[in-house]
Amino acid sequence: MHGLTAQIPRSAVGNAKLPWIAEGEINVITAYFTNPQGICSGSRPASEYIGDQLLLQTGDDSSKTRAIPFKQEDLKRTKWVEGGCFLGMGRHYWYNISKDMDCKDFYPMFLLYNKKGRLTGFGWVSMGRAESSRYEHPPPNRLDVPPYLFEFLFEEEVRAKIFGIENLLHTTSLWGFFQSETKPKCIPKLKDLTTQHVYLDSYPYLNLCII
Repeated sequence: MHGLTAQIPRSAVGNAKLPWIAEGEINVITAYFTNPQGICSGSRPASEYIGDQLLLQTGDDSSKTRAIPFKQEDLKRTKWVEGGCFLGMGRHYWYNISKDMDCKDFYPMFLLYNKKGRLTGFGWVSMGRAESSRYEHPPPNRLDVPPYLFEFLFEEEVRAKIFGIENLLHTTSLWGFFQSETKPKCIPKLKDLTTQHVYLDSYPYLNLCII
């Protein structure tokens, strides 16, 4: 595997901006795990790993990419904004978000880092509702409410006991996808969201990110 794409029908989410690319009736977004310029030439070094880097295609051909840092500390001089910690996913980072932004400008990729500050995943997000068993549809008006965060894997109290964090359960500022000071105010007003998570480790449910 050299990379992956996500495809969402334009009929579900409308026209999209780069890095989404319109191909007929669908919007396509692509990530590479190695330099795309070497895929067809066979110049990629032999490795036991899927790839040696993470690149997001940002233009209409594979020569236009954005490199994603493996280390959380390397995000400090970029436009990636620290978000919330979602247990079992990791610390979210969003690109160039702010409270007063227009959700039409919301960047469709987010990053995930573990408590050691290492990249463990990424994902796609689109405004609107596209149906697929591979998509998730978190309710836009509940992205920072603690009970929702536990619905994916365990009951709220059970999961808290498993991780020994009962005392943190209702500390809302530690949970969710965003930090309150940078969460876009337009998000709760949206009707639907379509997301997909891509994990780069074998046990994403161990990504506690706050402990």
